[in-house]
Amino acid sequence: MVNIGVAPGFLVGFGGGLDGWFPDLVEQLGTTFVRLPYAVSPPCAAVIARSGTLRRPTMAFVVRPGTQLAGYIPEGEAIVCKGY
Repeated sequence: MVNIGVAPGFLVGFGGGLDGWFPDLVEQLGTTFVRLPYAVSPPCAAVIARSGTLRRPTMAFVVRPGTQLAGYIPEGEAIVCKGY
């Protein structure tokens, strides 16, 4: 086995061998990925709710395609939301 001179514990020769930092990094990135929408969505939703100019494109380009993709609303059927 040849040691290629990378930081101790990072790689062991060419065969590799990660010392546990990588799974920890992946877990932290996954946790951040899951928590981010919960942190960002409420302020964005508040801005969209106050703006009629933003509500229409949000319905057209986010809500309607998302619900059609999920299979809840058939193609061409209207979405009726009170207050819009």
